[in-house]
Amino acid sequence: DLDDAFFASTRFVPIRVKEGDDASCLNLNRAQNPRILGVDVNEFATRKAFAFVRLPKWLKQNAGNKWLQLQNWSVNTPRAPLEVARYAYGVADDTVITWGLHKSLEEGNETVIVPSESGQPWNVHLCAGLGPSIFQGSVLVDEGAFTQMFPSISGYRMFLVETAPEAAAAVADRLRWALVDYGVELTPAAQRLAGFMVVENTYLSLFLALGGLGLLLGSIGLGLVILRNVAERRQELAMLQAMGYQASDVRRLVLHEHVFLLGMGMLIGLGSAVVGILPMLLTSSRDFPAMFLLNWLTGLLVAGLAWSWLATALATRGSSLEALRRE
Repeated sequence: DLDDAFFASTRFVPIRVKEGDDASCLNLNRAQNPRILGVDVNEFATRKAFAFVRLPKWLKQNAGNKWLQLQNWSVNTPRAPLEVARYAYGVADDTVITWGLHKSLEEGNETVIVPSESGQPWNVHLCAGLGPSIFQGSVLVDEGAFTQMFPSISGYRMFLVETAPEAAAAVADRLRWALVDYGVELTPAAQRLAGFMVVENTYLSLFLALGGLGLLLGSIGLGLVILRNVAERRQELAMLQAMGYQASDVRRLVLHEHVFLLGMGMLIGLGSAVVGILPMLLTSSRDFPAMFLLNWLTGLLVAGLAWSWLATALATRGSSLEALRRE
């Protein structure tokens, strides 16, 4: 039921799977025996698939495709003649290495012990960290090393399907219809990534809400500071009125002074934020929420101006004769 003509522009990359503990952010426990995926690194190298965000020094210095370098290491590990088959090299999401497996790429703390079918443990050395990918929670090794670890796993349980975006829905429907007896489950890459990001997005939403509350309280605090500042300078402002300044002129002077401070504070904060997120902007393919941030900044500016005007109006109202006598 799978028509060659229909799938002429579709490519499949099979992956071997050894089930284990989920090491993604969806699992709060530490993964003792993570899921292992056996991949054909040549397929990944041809497509220049996925992005490495953390590499050891030796891999940075080697030219060429990083996947091919990993393949060379996975098949050439001459530690000792009797231990060659016990060592392999693997990669995982950088966040999984740090938080899921509690490992690092520093020498001495990058090895994951994987029990093989024969009972002999394999030392899988994590030598590269991927950016956020659909493989979160898994450790990827070369397919050749995988078959040596688990020789009874002869088939493929996971496939990456590459097709044109406009044909993705039709290809998925045809695969579901043709492979319904095999229990096939198809998940768009964007949907899978969104599922992994749900925990992070929840935290970001909480921090965003708390940050918005902090900005609101900060703008109210600006009004209180203006009230106290003007109250302490009433004698000075009364002297200005005695010298010929109108009350509206005094309010304008006070308002301009604090609006300048408000603008400078926003510029300094915005500049610091841009410096903080600049690495993510340069390396991430996500859309930058420019309109959302512009609305936030506009709301903050309007709130700051409103509290500044209200505080200035309250502080400069009333008679200034008593303050002038004290001056």
